[in-house]
Amino acid sequence: MKALGAAVVTLSLVIGLAAQSGNTQIPAGPSVAVSDGWYHLQTCSIARGRQAPAMPLAEALRKSNGPCPICDPLEHEPEWAAFVTAHGAAIKEEVRIRREAEAAEAKRKADEAEAERLKRLADMEAARQARETAPVPRLSETQVRDAAKAALAEAGGDATKFQTAFRTHVQTLSPDYAGPQVVHGSASLRVVIAGPVGKFEAAIVDRLLRKQATTTVTWSPDVTVSVLPQNQESPDIKQIAVQRTDASRQGGAETMVTALSSTLVARPMVGAPAAYRVNAGDITFPLTTFETGQGVSVRVIAVPATGTPLSRTFTSFALRAIQ
Repeated sequence: MKALGAAVVTLSLVIGLAAQSGNTQIPAGPSVAVSDGWYHLQTCSIARGRQAPAMPLAEALRKSNGPCPICDPLEHEPEWAAFVTAHGAAIKEEVRIRREAEAAEAKRKADEAEAERLKRLADMEAARQARETAPVPRLSETQVRDAAKAALAEAGGDATKFQTAFRTHVQTLSPDYAGPQVVHGSASLRVVIAGPVGKFEAAIVDRLLRKQATTTVTWSPDVTVSVLPQNQESPDIKQIAVQRTDASRQGGAETMVTALSSTLVARPMVGAPAAYRVNAGDITFPLTTFETGQGVSVRVIAVPATGTPLSRTFTSFALRAIQ
């Protein structure tokens, strides 16, 4: 309705402009030299110095030029003065109407553009919320094994080619899948989280790298957080905690999730002194902990024996990659 109102105003102004021009029948007037916002006598030193172009006096007035204060053309050209007296006010009114019409049209276009921008933002937000709350397509063990079989046939024993092909096959069924996700990654420690599909992929990649058979890889329906120390500089992780926040949950949005199992124990490290031990292993959690939803986030926290905890918060969108 606002755009329509602006269009009506613009139309009325244009009609008014046409009526104004038609009624006054303003002639072109004498030819004048124009420069620097003034109109001049042809003999004016400023006009000659500027090589000022010539135009009809009516056009000069429409462009808001005034009489040159140096050559004072209205004092020397009575015809010019008579023209300004007869038509100056009408031209000024014509210019005012035109400017108002142009301003109204510019505003109408700006309002239309803003309305379109707000609509696009609203559509994007609606699409985001719809995607955020849409259930993640969960693949069955059979579907995943079929995808792995096809990818292995394409890869020819190459681990990198297998990973690329496997993800391509899986993403045709579950587009947000992106393999195991990093909770913390540094030169000394990696903490990685993977759902059933991610664990299956990682296990086959590991077998290919070790030149081992891939037919015995098992399927696990849970989510695993793996603590993987890389060297003796690694923090000694004593616990993995998972906190789920769900704004729609009654009785408190935040809950600490109970682990299903854990193999996180002190282990020797290759290349380290025999007495050196650092915690490493896998901690499993229910897949339901990582389900998406509006207002849902999951924080995975690696708690070291000393120092600051290491963590990553997965938003509802990031959770869609954990499969």
